[in-house]
Amino acid sequence: MRALVLATALLAGCGGGTPTSFGLNVTLDAHGVASGDLGRITTARLTVSGVEQYTKSFDISSPIKSGEVRFRYIPRAQSGAVTLALDAVDASGDVVASGVSDAVDLVAGKALAVRIVLGTTAADMAGIDGGGDGGSGDMSQILKTQGAKCTGSSECATAGGCVDGYCCDVACTDGCKACNVSGKEGICSPLAVGADPAPGHAGCGPDAQSTCQRDGKCDGAGKCRLWQLGTVCNPGTCNAGTNMVTSDGTCDGNGTCGLGTTITCAPYICMDAKVCYQTCSGNAQCSSGNVCTGTSCGKKPLGSTCTSSTECQNGTDSNPHCVDGVCCDTGCTGTCQYCALSASKGTCSLVPNGQDPRSVCPAGANTICRPGGCTGTTMACIIASQGTVCAAACSGSTPQTISCDASGNCNQTTNGTACAECKTCSVSGLTASCINGQNGIACGPAGYCTAPNNSYGNPSVRVPQSTCSNGSCPAQSGFSCGKYVCTVSGGVPTCYTTCGCCGTNCVFNPNAPPGDSYCYPGSSGQCGSCVGSAEYCQ
Repeated sequence: MRALVLATALLAGCGGGTPTSFGLNVTLDAHGVASGDLGRITTARLTVSGVEQYTKSFDISSPIKSGEVRFRYIPRAQSGAVTLALDAVDASGDVVASGVSDAVDLVAGKALAVRIVLGTTAADMAGIDGGGDGGSGDMSQILKTQGAKCTGSSECATAGGCVDGYCCDVACTDGCKACNVSGKEGICSPLAVGADPAPGHAGCGPDAQSTCQRDGKCDGAGKCRLWQLGTVCNPGTCNAGTNMVTSDGTCDGNGTCGLGTTITCAPYICMDAKVCYQTCSGNAQCSSGNVCTGTSCGKKPLGSTCTSSTECQNGTDSNPHCVDGVCCDTGCTGTCQYCALSASKGTCSLVPNGQDPRSVCPAGANTICRPGGCTGTTMACIIASQGTVCAAACSGSTPQTISCDASGNCNQTTNGTACAECKTCSVSGLTASCINGQNGIACGPAGYCTAPNNSYGNPSVRVPQSTCSNGSCPAQSGFSCGKYVCTVSGGVPTCYTTCGCCGTNCVFNPNAPPGDSYCYPGSSGQCGSCVGSAEYCQ
């Protein structure tokens, strides 16, 4: 029986899944159709010709808006050639766009990809007979998109099928990944750290602690968690025959069981299968060559816990030393030396980088210049290189960079370029810089009047003082006083508005007819007219 199966998901949301059983996996490409035309399309009218004929109409009003629609056609014929033609029509049945595939040779048992590119000319469908329904084709199901709930993979258009009740992007079979993680449904995602493996997925053991491998939980990154750092994987022992004690071996957190530290019990012997005697009540609890004095056997070897040098055997300088709570091979008095490091107890060693077990290298007031701790390579405290930037400041309008000196103090100040007018200094982290200042602040030269003030035809101009705007001081435009004189009062230029008959506030017009003269400073007997009680320049 012939069948048409629609996957109404968009290409980008389909998860890449492509059915592989016999049939035609059809992609309808409408990217070349104008968006306005896409919005009109409601129905696809498919016509199959060639070795078999088939016609079917189906709704594509939603997926067509993305520019691409996928569906699957299962022919009745198992061999021969077919051609697929499709009209995209609007609600009135008018054809909006059409397309025709290349001829496809059917292969029994094989899925084939077919592409139909929609165009807006009738020529795209030339020669294709629309036909009738032509038989028993049917719409059997709508394939679900990624993230949709499902009960079987046959419901999904995704590559992973139905996993954990959702259409999943990939097969997602790992024990510590699932497709039903809250907020990520349909995406194969890691389970939380410490979570049990997903039901129905691969397990995570647990493996025996001695292997340091899987502990039965998830690591939060999609993998089975390993037995964690410090897990005992090889219990400690004390060998009475050799008088050597080995501490517990523990997992390193990366799947390896570390060896315990092996040391001699001397001057004591093994108390049981795990530990040495720490005190004695008789010589029987002391190793060969040592005696029980008080509650101690003989001299303690290097690395043994001590409170006094008298408890320790001689070091490399033929003298006993109890340093940092252990018997040490030397006096170990240097800065950033230590005798009780776990990896070298009893041997005077350089303190590892950043550590400070004796508290001789505290952090300074500025932790950039003096972060605290030892260098790890010398008997010295960590001090930043001279010139390392450690702070920033503003001195008035001048940005300053402060750097470390050779002793680890943050006190070397370098001035930058002072901020320009309408800019202000600002500090952000270790950087001081000039930023835009407040708008509206007076800037530039004070307001003034242009000269001359008494030249007819070349009136005085009033130029007010500028104000800051977005970090700059824009030039101010002048304003003509026209017939009046400009004057500056209190730093503010203004134009007179009355002349005071015969006043001094007007520009003299030597060409004015009698009785229509213009006043100007210093003129005598050449007055303008007064109109009523208001005096003005004519």
